[in-house]
Amino acid sequence: MTQRHLIGEVVSWLVVAGLLFALAQNTQLLRRVVGELAATRLAPAARPAAKSPAIDDTAEHSASHEGVELRADRSGHFETSMEINGRLLQGMVDTGATLVVLTYDDARAAGIFLHDSDFTMASQTANGIARFAPVMLDRVAIGSILVRNVKAGVAEPGALRTNLLGMSFLQRLQTFKIRSGTLLLQE
Repeated sequence: MTQRHLIGEVVSWLVVAGLLFALAQNTQLLRRVVGELAATRLAPAARPAAKSPAIDDTAEHSASHEGVELRADRSGHFETSMEINGRLLQGMVDTGATLVVLTYDDARAAGIFLHDSDFTMASQTANGIARFAPVMLDRVAIGSILVRNVKAGVAEPGALRTNLLGMSFLQRLQTFKIRSGTLLLQE
């Protein structure tokens, strides 16, 4: 084997090692791309879901020239239908949550496929420390309000009962305010 051939072999192996290293550093991105491709093949393309007859939007919020109004439920919470990445989901507005946080099952319904190694962040909750996977949501909509590229988290399986519409969405609005049991959101 000549010295030139040996150098060529070493360079080839270094390129392969570099590619493997880069791949290892970007496994989360690769998993997301593969998950999105799988979701595209397994489910219809992400598009606004038809409203389910079981969800009565008129009882939850109303759109006006001022924005979207959410009425508090009996316990004082603002629960609503929201569109996440084209899928209609239920959730609760939570000004105490830094991020929009999705349940594991609803994240999958919205086309977000995760592995145990993706749950890299931790948060102090009322029930103790909870792990979550940081994600970016393409779109979050409530009524006529649409916000794109929203930072979010996905809770570990079984760790969260309802989706939380947190400050990563709310702070992108012009304003949100509560008056007389109604939460007004303005884009």
